[in-house]
Amino acid sequence: GETRVVPSYAGVAEVADPCMTVAATYTPISITSATTTRIIAPAASKKTYICHIFMVSAIANNIGIVEGTGGTCGAATAGVVGGTTAANGVNLSANSGFSVGGGRYAEWATAGTNVDFCLITSAAGPLAGHVKWVQQ
Repeated sequence: GETRVVPSYAGVAEVADPCMTVAATYTPISITSATTTRIIAPAASKKTYICHIFMVSAIANNIGIVEGTGGTCGAATAGVVGGTTAANGVNLSANSGFSVGGGRYAEWATAGTNVDFCLITSAAGPLAGHVKWVQQ
């Protein structure tokens, strides 16, 4: 693992962001069907923090960004961004996408611990991207 120093001022330690203190994992995103896909598996007693994410869709696609249990967020589903369905998530037109975060700080987090991080896609077409994440 990587060791990171947390600065202190006048003897008081600064509370550092998880994306600054925990070694990150990098996961590609590649979805070609209208489905729910687990992108990040859960870790016992830990939340998942998204440090950076980008996605590009070749076709019009609504993307639910959710957490839940059951391997593909099928139970206890909650929205991480937007609602709990593709229609109530991020809505992309054909050949568009988005990028969130520079990687140094957490941009999104699951509300629960020990939950999957999933994407729900509405369209059967290429959705590609990448996510940098940590669990703490």
